Amino acid sequence: MVTINRINIRGVSIAYDERGDASKQPLIFIHGSASDYRTWEAQMDVFAQKYHVFAYSRRAHYPNPYVEYSPDYSITVETDDLAELIQKLTLNPVHLVGWSYGAFIAASVAKNYSHLVRSLVLSEPPIMSFLTANPETEPLNKNMVAKVSTVREALSVGNYREAVQRFIDAVSGQGVFELTPPRLQERMLQNAKTLFELTSAERDPFSCDDAMAIDAPTLLVSGEKSILLLQKITSELSRCLRKKECVVIKNAGHPMHSQNPQDYNGAVLGFLDAN
Repeated sequence: MVTINRINIRGVSIAYDERGDASKQPLIFIHGSASDYRTWEAQMDVFAQKYHVFAYSRRAHYPNPYVEYSPDYSITVETDDLAELIQKLTLNPVHLVGWSYGAFIAASVAKNYSHLVRSLVLSEPPIMSFLTANPETEPLNKNMVAKVSTVREALSVGNYREAVQRFIDAVSGQGVFELTPPRLQERMLQNAKTLFELTSAERDPFSCDDAMAIDAPTLLVSGEKSILLLQKITSELSRCLRKKECVVIKNAGHPMHSQNPQDYNGAVLGFLDAN
């Protein structure tokens, strides 16, 4: 039985799972959209053998109380949340391991709160501004903007299953949602309303100069079967980071930590052990 802890972060209740020896180096897992702390179930016990491990559910995500997203919501909100979480739990400097939008948040914390971060593991952060900066990749951004628009349309009329399906198929490939095990579909649906957080280049700008300002050693993780848009973003991020390593997880797409946890865990632990 997992014991869930709670902490007040900037006025909202945040749930987190904590495992491992407090005398070891701290590590925080940060989940992506339509997800929560449970996405790291194949990592928690494995990583807790070597690290003091935390996985938290970001604001409004299960099992936290849902709060409406304000009109000025942006990645800055999540960045400041995570920075306060690190400081309140006295974890700095900490290893940050992020997936999807969680990886974007981790990168933002490393850029804006560098003193809190020991190392970074970033799995396919959706930094859309990397696409808009290049005429060759701008069509990929426009296509994703159109798909996100259909997600928002479904959300606006309360069709949450349709919204989640459109989102998962957009970021992982057509038909992927229907192939997802029912228990994982249910978790996504529990977080459907949080899809109002979906990022855009305009709302969450992040430049090559921002990436170059990150001082923490960084591992970039990609899925062998991930969509072209995410591959292009990761390639551009790799070009901009000063201290980076790259790894591709075989036989996995965007949720590589759950589709091939053995290879993912091995690659990430190898990097962390060296940093």
